[in-house]
Amino acid sequence: MLITKILNNNVVFSVNQTKEEVIVTGLGVGFNRKVGDVIPTEKIEKIFTTDNDPSNKQLIQLLEEIPFDYFSLADDIICYTEKELGKSLNKIIYVTLTDHIHYAVSRFKQGIFFENRLLWEIKKFYPEEFAIAKVCLKRINEHAAVDLPEDEAGFMALHIVNACNGYKSVDETMQVTILIQDVLNIIRYHFGLSFDEESLDYRRLIVHLRFFTMRMFEATPKKVLETDKWLYNRIIYDMPKAYACTRKIDDYLNKQYSYQLGKDEIVFLTAHIERLVQKN
Repeated sequence: MLITKILNNNVVFSVNQTKEEVIVTGLGVGFNRKVGDVIPTEKIEKIFTTDNDPSNKQLIQLLEEIPFDYFSLADDIICYTEKELGKSLNKIIYVTLTDHIHYAVSRFKQGIFFENRLLWEIKKFYPEEFAIAKVCLKRINEHAAVDLPEDEAGFMALHIVNACNGYKSVDETMQVTILIQDVLNIIRYHFGLSFDEESLDYRRLIVHLRFFTMRMFEATPKKVLETDKWLYNRIIYDMPKAYACTRKIDDYLNKQYSYQLGKDEIVFLTAHIERLVQKN
């Protein structure tokens, strides 16, 4: 690969085998080199195609503005996260996480701290992502010689959730987290009970709500499932209290988000609520 443009010592442009323009990153990949030089393979850390994805322009701008070691640190964390989760993350996380780490460290050194008001919810709803974020927080603290609080692990967990589920922004991920908490509160107050948060049924409900809210916030129209009429009527007859609670949730979603539950969603949500309540 040949250098077609040099952004800085650590970022250059080139063209791949399919004639696509690419961004090549790596410590010193552009140092003391000029356009037309061959890019040393051992210097290449990451290659990004410069397609029409807006995140590419954001990444280029970010790499111009902040020290490259923050990008390398974010890259290490992203690779670790993908290995632990067993899935690839949306590449927007290279922008959002790099920027967040740089900003968090800068704030800490200025004595500025942000409280994560959703920390409790993040721990409960996204335990796997939060556990990964805590490991990553330790790496950041060691690398940057800072002592970022656990609140930052919560923020990073949201970035991970965002990159896993394809939400438009971390703000949307936070909105989903708030929505899940609101639904749980409706169930809690409807039945006047406290959840056993270590129970399998509670975890099943959380997983269901995570996937339900992900579908709800999708930009594309959802596929409507034809629910068996007999099953729907049986759910109403056999689980009247859980069904009444689901109707409260439906009213809330309609008022707050102009969203109405389909019959299939009513069936599944009612069944989850019934199972949870029966064992609490």
